[in-house]
Amino acid sequence: NNLTVDMDRPSQHPRDFRKDNILFIPHRIIPKNTRITSYLLQLDPIGNVRTEANRRYGSITFESPILGIIFQDSQLLATDKILGAPNTKYPDINNMTAEEIKQTRGIGALESDIVQLSKDRRTVHVNWAAGAGADAIRIIIGAPDKTNSKNTNQSK
Repeated sequence: NNLTVDMDRPSQHPRDFRKDNILFIPHRIIPKNTRITSYLLQLDPIGNVRTEANRRYGSITFESPILGIIFQDSQLLATDKILGAPNTKYPDINNMTAEEIKQTRGIGALESDIVQLSKDRRTVHVNWAAGAGADAIRIIIGAPDKTNSKNTNQSK
């Protein structure tokens, strides 16, 4: 199947995802059989309260272009099994309520968390804070070649 991502072009979440002052996150598609590598970037500070003391800033640059970024809870959960690390136990989306899904690790609609994809589509900038649980984004890049590819988008 195709792989659904939340961001696939140079932009900044949440600033560029507004329509009529409402946060709108259009889903984008990476076509089936596209060779990809995925990375999970996670912030999990000590403590239960989301504060400015837990805020972190940073950037990560890749050799290959970034094809997409997943930052919504439901999309992160839906891709854990197909893009996550083997032998890792991830939350089971099929056994979760809608409210539990909203409270997992994506940044989704949080106004204070910023994810930006650079114009050259090789760098992701983050400015985020987490509280009781971790915040995460999944970065999908084009696989440089067959020998370095960790995952291939061939989900069922």
